Amino acid sequence: MSKENSIDQLKFFLKEMFQFNANDLDFGIYRIYNLKRKEIENFIDGTDEQCLEPIINKTLELVSNIEKQVELTSLTAYLKKFNQESLVNDPAGNFEKIEQLILQFGSDDAEKENLKATLNSSTKEFNITDEIKDKIYNHILGYFEMYYSNGDFGYNNRSRNLYKVPYEADYDGNDTMFHWKHKGSLYIKTGNSFNAIKFKLKHLDKEFELRLETNEESTGEETARNNNKDTKLKHYKFNRFEEKDGITRIVFNLSDSSTTKADLFKSLFKDVFKSKENLDNYLFVEGKPVFNDLTDDYDKVQDGSVKGIGALRVNRKTLLNKVNKNLERGSKIEIISKNGQERFSDETLETIYNIDQKLNSFYIGNDSDYFIHENLQEFLAQEKERYVKNHILSDLKSILDGKLDNTTLIIAKAFELVSSRIIEFLSAIEEFQKKLFTMKKKVIESEYCLTIDNIDEKYYKEILDNKAQLAEWENLFSVKVKTLADLKAQPTLVLDTKFFKQKDGSNQFKDKILSEIENLDERTNGFLINSENYQGLNTISDRYNGQVNCIHIDPPYNSNTSGFLYKNHFRHSSWISMMENRLSLGFSLLSKVGDFLCHIDENEYENLHQLMNLYKIGNAGTLIWDKRNPMNGGSGLALQHEYVLWNTNRTTAINFRNENAIVMLKMAKKLISDAGAVNDNVRKEFSKWISSNKDLTGGDKAYRFIDEKGHVYQSVSLRAPEPRTDEKFFQPLIHPITKKPCSVPPNGFSRTPETLKKMMDNDEILFGSDETTQPRQKVTLNSEVKKQMPSVIQDAKKGKSEIGAMGLTFPYNHSTTLYEKLIGTSIGEIDGIVLDFFAGSGTSGQAVININKIGSRKIKFILIEMGTYFSSITKPRILKSIFSSKWKAKKPELGKGSNYQIIKYIVLEQYEDILDAIEQFEGGNYSGGLIIFVKLRKKYYSWVWIRKAK
Repeated sequence: MSKENSIDQLKFFLKEMFQFNANDLDFGIYRIYNLKRKEIENFIDGTDEQCLEPIINKTLELVSNIEKQVELTSLTAYLKKFNQESLVNDPAGNFEKIEQLILQFGSDDAEKENLKATLNSSTKEFNITDEIKDKIYNHILGYFEMYYSNGDFGYNNRSRNLYKVPYEADYDGNDTMFHWKHKGSLYIKTGNSFNAIKFKLKHLDKEFELRLETNEESTGEETARNNNKDTKLKHYKFNRFEEKDGITRIVFNLSDSSTTKADLFKSLFKDVFKSKENLDNYLFVEGKPVFNDLTDDYDKVQDGSVKGIGALRVNRKTLLNKVNKNLERGSKIEIISKNGQERFSDETLETIYNIDQKLNSFYIGNDSDYFIHENLQEFLAQEKERYVKNHILSDLKSILDGKLDNTTLIIAKAFELVSSRIIEFLSAIEEFQKKLFTMKKKVIESEYCLTIDNIDEKYYKEILDNKAQLAEWENLFSVKVKTLADLKAQPTLVLDTKFFKQKDGSNQFKDKILSEIENLDERTNGFLINSENYQGLNTISDRYNGQVNCIHIDPPYNSNTSGFLYKNHFRHSSWISMMENRLSLGFSLLSKVGDFLCHIDENEYENLHQLMNLYKIGNAGTLIWDKRNPMNGGSGLALQHEYVLWNTNRTTAINFRNENAIVMLKMAKKLISDAGAVNDNVRKEFSKWISSNKDLTGGDKAYRFIDEKGHVYQSVSLRAPEPRTDEKFFQPLIHPITKKPCSVPPNGFSRTPETLKKMMDNDEILFGSDETTQPRQKVTLNSEVKKQMPSVIQDAKKGKSEIGAMGLTFPYNHSTTLYEKLIGTSIGEIDGIVLDFFAGSGTSGQAVININKIGSRKIKFILIEMGTYFSSITKPRILKSIFSSKWKAKKPELGKGSNYQIIKYIVLEQYEDILDAIEQFEGGNYSGGLIIFVKLRKKYYSWVWIRKAK
């Protein structure tokens, strides 16, 4: 291989590693790469002493000189005896003097021969051949290929034989250690399907915003964007242009077909730029569109990436070749470079091209989720050492025999120095990204939703004058509020303070009503956070550290069609990293007696179980949820279960908590206490209360009896569940009054005589007036509320139908009753805090609201959800659940709401927002390297990321 080929291959790969193939992109992660593009280009292609080839040449010269000095060590020591060691500074010029000293004073022939050999070797120039340079280039290339792939650093297919080795480093005494490819990396959830994107065309000094807006046809647009199986509303139809605060908005609605880019660009130039230019030469070649439009399957996930994004983009050279086919020779367009940035010589094409990039991002987002290594410097340095040992100094026998040749040592040292320089570049960039990702994000919106029974009536007129709020109530609750009487009639109407903002952004109404609520934080029942969940957890980490009593999550299941965007086909590793980052933050919030419940299916059960074990928290067990609706497939078993991993900090048994049963027992106790004893009137009133309070009893009418001891019970048959042949089941049960054998079922009693006697002693058998009536068993509610949580739980209710009754749709929902059982059991008797950071449609929040209503509890909940459906599904579901616990055919049952509820919700700035807010300023040199000044949130930050070579 020629020098040109080897160095060119290395340069090509380095440019790919530094994302030069995306140099035309100016959003999201690419903005970071654009900050340092000029310096990296110079490093790779430049000719000054700080650039790649000069560094390698200088390194080789330095290393070869060092090798000479090493060789001369024995000769220097010998000459030092005669105070003549300075002669080795020029062994060629002092050859005869040194040789004479060796021959005259050498102790024996062997020493003389060795010293003469060293002298002869030192006078010969070490020849750094092109072959040696090729080996160095190829080693550098081979090393980075092992740990870089498609934008991420870590182990990949080329390094799989190596990444079995780190077990030893991670070993902590366990027989096996859980390890995965992306261990040590932060999983960055892509901001898919942006609701709005702002951008500035710098060459025109004009700012735009692409915005998606709800209309009558796309009311459920956020759901449509996340549930493409259920709706065709996934395309973008252009609606209008509008000017707001100096920004030109391009407004879209979701539709079943998209406005073509060609039509959009024509409208833009005509209506916004007021141009009469014919754009056909820029938009079509031979009748075909130059720019790529959305296909019907653009949003499908295929092998962990969004299918359509790659087909949407067109790079500058491809676009230039197409457009220039339409132009005469003298009017051909060129790509020019200015201040390190490429652009078209034609302003019209430059404008269209820049807008096209933003459209692609707006339509789909990024290709896939990606990673930021938490300590890339340490990781690559560790793997560099491993590479040197395994690939360069791989001949152990030569090393042990002391026969390793100088060429190998020079290659190893040159590889080490140059690779370290590249690692400095890479780790500085990665560290900068990590700082941006992990920094606490700004709250960009903070509002409250509260039932109007929290608000003094003196503000009711102002509420009635707010048309937006009244329209919201009619839309959410199907309630028309026109008068003061209407308002007072529905105390659980939920007011949203966002509707009372002034044009300048202030909200005096909110300030007034909240200032009159004592202990506002304590009174606030729920906290909703619209954010990617890592950012949401990071934001609340200080406030709720060690205070959460129950974490209950239902993360995305990692199937081929789930939409989970795993990187580089490492499906399981990507999923585990995503979970590990968030579990680490979640576990830090858990109280000393808290529970962590996580739903999962068969795809990741084993991995999740091992991941949970890393946190040294007790494993209460795995709960199997029997959904009782077998999913029949083409082969294998019909699945009808999922899992809930239950980890806990407590050491005591987890007792199933039946909130409905507790309420019934409290009512029975109150009636008995009021009457002073158990009598027929108490029994009658209790049975009547059971029948008329289905909400509180869970619809259970069986437990309507009260015995003389005040136990609430139901009676069930004592007959055997199947025919019995054992004679011991036919021994008589003696009636306690008549002392005669009782009537026996055809197949005998279902208990042995010993068990029956014990049940009689515990007053668990219900006898008739005489022995002719078949006895029945009394099952008391006390036993229901004190039993240990079983490892199998049945719940066949459909969560989708539950929110469907509210007029909401969502791809997949677990049932609220299931969540009530799980959360209620976990939270126990305390009024603690429940956290769900994969909130989805908000099932956990509704479950807490229901538990509080049934048991007059004060459990708080925190929900975190990043989806754009936060505003159209998650939050509305919570508000609907507060207004009424009963919904049917999109209509609420009035009078079934939860009083005195206060919900706070915030919208957090996201990682993508931070990236888009970065502005580069001139850097400056200092003794250690180059400083880049970055403006972010109106503040200036210095970023030292290029250090001078040592």
